Amino acid sequence: MEIREITTADASGIARVHVRAWQRGYAGLVDPEFLAGLTVEQRTVEWRDVWLAQPSQGARLVAVVDGEIVGFVVGTTDSPTDGCGEIFSIYVDPESWGTGAGSALLRAATAELRADAPRPLVLWVLEGNDRATTFYERHGWRPDGGRKDEQLGARPAPHLRYRLEPDVEIDR
Repeated sequence: MEIREITTADASGIARVHVRAWQRGYAGLVDPEFLAGLTVEQRTVEWRDVWLAQPSQGARLVAVVDGEIVGFVVGTTDSPTDGCGEIFSIYVDPESWGTGAGSALLRAATAELRADAPRPLVLWVLEGNDRATTFYERHGWRPDGGRKDEQLGARPAPHLRYRLEPDVEIDR
């Protein structure tokens, strides 16, 4: 497995992972019509023309196996949570869950976001996403009491904020 920087040429591979991970991982947690309406084509345009068109202020990495993108992570050193870095997105294709791709991406992003200074990191997890919370907690992340709601389709999607303190190293 190779972990490398994202390029604009990766937009369709990232979009494929993004849609598949949301549709499988968020089933039963998010409005099913919203999930069914996600398309790789739409997400490719968003990734290429919006997310990847902006300069990076942190980590933008993909996991690649046999030339195929199996996961990605995007984070920033400048979170709205004072003094923290933030992981905005980390997703692995469901066919690659349990292969170590997520752990490798999380380790690499943490190292990049802390490269200039040790800092706490935060991320948001969809409430009820037990697979994700187990993954993050295994790597030392803990809920810090932060909550927010996002509207994903016809129903709200509550999120919990998780935090990784600067003295916690991800080594698993």
